[in-house]
Amino acid sequence: MAGTGGNVGARDIVRAGGRTGRRGRPRRVQRPSVETASNTEDEGSATGGNQNNNEGVFGSHEELMNWVQNLARSLGVVAVTKRSNKYPNGFVYKVVIMCDRGGKYKVKDSSKVSGTKKTDCPFELEGKYSIEYNSWTLTMICDEHNHPPVQHMEGHPYAKRLTDDEFSLVAELTRMNVAPRDILSILKERNLSNASTISTIYNARTKIRMSEQAGNSPMQVLMSILHSNGYVYEFTTTGSNELENLFFVHPISFDIWRAFPHVLIIDATYKTNSYNMPFVQIVGVTSTNKTFSIAFAFMQNEKIESYTWVLNCLKLTLDKCMHPRVILTDRELALVNACKEVFPNATQLLCRWHISRNIFKNCRQSIRSKFSSHLQHFEGDMDYSMMKNWDLCDLQFDSKGVRVLPPVGLRAGGFFPIPGDNLKTLEGSVRLD
Repeated sequence: MAGTGGNVGARDIVRAGGRTGRRGRPRRVQRPSVETASNTEDEGSATGGNQNNNEGVFGSHEELMNWVQNLARSLGVVAVTKRSNKYPNGFVYKVVIMCDRGGKYKVKDSSKVSGTKKTDCPFELEGKYSIEYNSWTLTMICDEHNHPPVQHMEGHPYAKRLTDDEFSLVAELTRMNVAPRDILSILKERNLSNASTISTIYNARTKIRMSEQAGNSPMQVLMSILHSNGYVYEFTTTGSNELENLFFVHPISFDIWRAFPHVLIIDATYKTNSYNMPFVQIVGVTSTNKTFSIAFAFMQNEKIESYTWVLNCLKLTLDKCMHPRVILTDRELALVNACKEVFPNATQLLCRWHISRNIFKNCRQSIRSKFSSHLQHFEGDMDYSMMKNWDLCDLQFDSKGVRVLPPVGLRAGGFFPIPGDNLKTLEGSVRLD
């Protein structure tokens, strides 16, 4: 260590030089010898440099920067470009390198008080390109740091950056649908000094996606994906060539759907995309009671015509196959009527989860008041026992009331009359006609 207060000196950064240089007295920086380089985890070979060349001469700007950054990182500091000079054709002929903690924080006009890692570190190197020798030389301007080296590089944004090769690998693995955590593991296995975090991978994936979508709207990107990945899809457009309806099925889902066409579960959501188009998801059930996604659709509206178009597209995929026997939906009347029109022989059932939600929403207060009298000799309260486990309860209802059979382990339960003002709501929640 050179200087005072545990500062990192020039010989700690470059492992060479003998004397301690100071600002105003620049000197040539030499590469480490073969013996020294082998003791510093082969920094020269890692950057493609020639270890037999002990002078501070580099073949390119990239080679110089890689050598400095890798060596600095192994010693607990991060070297970054302070400024560079270029010829009119864009060729860089001079670069000034500084510590990432150099400079001063520029105070912004804000009431927010924020910290900074800047310590005005004076460390500085200078690289110049020689036209005569077609090479780069590295010169020390100031060799002192005013801060101790760090133990972990994960806290430095610059150290977390991906190299060009690593970025290309992330793009390739992303196209192969590899999970971000697995991508990070692969990068760290290939490069033990990699300081990237999971957020680095997510940011890289976002950058890749934005570059692929450049100049295209989200809907254009979706149509391109459907075409390039072999989806079965149909769409309609308006007179102004705007998307009206879109139906698509994944190739694998298409094969499973044709093998198990007996049961359909259909539900629609809205306000789930920037276009506010209703989104329909169609799910099937296998012979082992496992659900799988069949098809998806974007619709212009939730009217019978739109649902009929979606179901007709679904019906066309069942060429020479059995039509569904059971269709499960919520009480969306337009969807119910469309199902009757397209699949008239199918039995229609209402989703039990939606029934439970409707009873819970519209009859909760009534059930609460009736149920409270039964809790005097039971442990616990109603919200914890029955209401919290409402989805697990077995409901038996008629025009006069609801019988709630609680799940195993809960002793509360009973029959609860429904007030007249809630009876019509309940009947509408559980009846198709």
